[in-house]
Amino acid sequence: MIRFMGIKVAVATLGCKVNQAESLELAEKLSQQYQLVDSSAKADVYLINTCSVTAEAEHKSRQLLSRARRLNPNALLVITGCYGEISKDRLLKLGADLVVSNQEKDKLVKLIESNIPSTQTETESSTAKSSAPANKRLSRIPVKVQDGCDQFCSYCLIPYARGRQRSLSISEVIKKINRLVDQGVSEVVLTGVHLGKYGYDKQDQSNLVTLLKTILTETLVPRLRLSSIEATEVSSELLDLISRQPRIARHLHLPLQSGDNQILKAMNRPYTVREFQKIVDDCRQTVPSLAITTDVMVGFPGETDKQFVHTYEAVKQIAFSKLHVFKYSKRPLTTSAKIGLEVPEEVKRSRSLKLRNLGSLLERKFAESFLGTTQEVVTESVINGWIEGRTSHYLPVLIRNNLKDLSKKIVLVRINSYKNNQLYGEFIS
Repeated sequence: MIRFMGIKVAVATLGCKVNQAESLELAEKLSQQYQLVDSSAKADVYLINTCSVTAEAEHKSRQLLSRARRLNPNALLVITGCYGEISKDRLLKLGADLVVSNQEKDKLVKLIESNIPSTQTETESSTAKSSAPANKRLSRIPVKVQDGCDQFCSYCLIPYARGRQRSLSISEVIKKINRLVDQGVSEVVLTGVHLGKYGYDKQDQSNLVTLLKTILTETLVPRLRLSSIEATEVSSELLDLISRQPRIARHLHLPLQSGDNQILKAMNRPYTVREFQKIVDDCRQTVPSLAITTDVMVGFPGETDKQFVHTYEAVKQIAFSKLHVFKYSKRPLTTSAKIGLEVPEEVKRSRSLKLRNLGSLLERKFAESFLGTTQEVVTESVINGWIEGRTSHYLPVLIRNNLKDLSKKIVLVRINSYKNNQLYGEFIS
């Protein structure tokens, strides 16, 4: 292996947990040949893993590109991710040296090696912040097990940028997780563009439940978490497994998107509000105190005040433990882009604020239901003398730092109080 330890490489990531998982793997590989530095430092190579889910995400991707060029005009700028997939020519015009497709991400290290200019010199060490390989620093790591999507929701560009659904083999997933466990990782988050469809492209009858069962049997990972999964893909077998296996986090992220049936149909979402509510009821009946988080979109083309009220009331009725609210963004290639009937930006902002305020109330109510309980917490970082960690229910907790060694630990914590939108607890010996 050729080693370029004098060359400094920075990795920046935008977007979903799939992108985050890919960037962590790339950073791990790059660290074997190069010196990794923070993306805000001067580097010889900048790798930017972009997002295109909204116009705002694309804007942030362009900002990262511009910042990298300012930090080092002579650096090699490499773009990958969904924005690079659909806007290659534009990004090249804006200054990117290489734009690599999602399907070629596994070749990125070799492409970087072959494109570093022979005149490239080491940047000044005083301008760069040393950065250990990401997996050495994190206690919770996303692992991509599936890619691509065949759903084609009317507002979503991702099937065009990521391609058809495809899954890693179970054996490859096991190898990845065992490697992370050997590094001391306490929690693995299984991620995919359409995670609930894991295994549907395989001939071996594998699915998400068989994957989970194999991971539980063939690895010692302390905690497994599922990233976003469609409500219609939450099977009784999955719920039964979660209820029986404490190593699987008590948390499901089920995107609702809208609480109005007409809007859901226009979005090409495969359920009604009543059907979604029934699935949530089944989840809570099988797994009491299960945390259910969601995504909600406001301002879909033609969304009326009445339809927004339907969404507000549905969110209130379902009582999610956390909301991710985002405004509709017109995306090229999608069918919703042809509808017209754009909702004014100020209306989108108003609706978004109302839902966020409701989300804060629901989040507080859910968090306060754990006061006085004892929870297993994965410790993640230290902030001003406090240890920050996360419970199985995806609740962040601050604990007074009185441990000699807190790195990558699962500890027992008594939840004592909730102040300023934050849970506080204390370690139990």
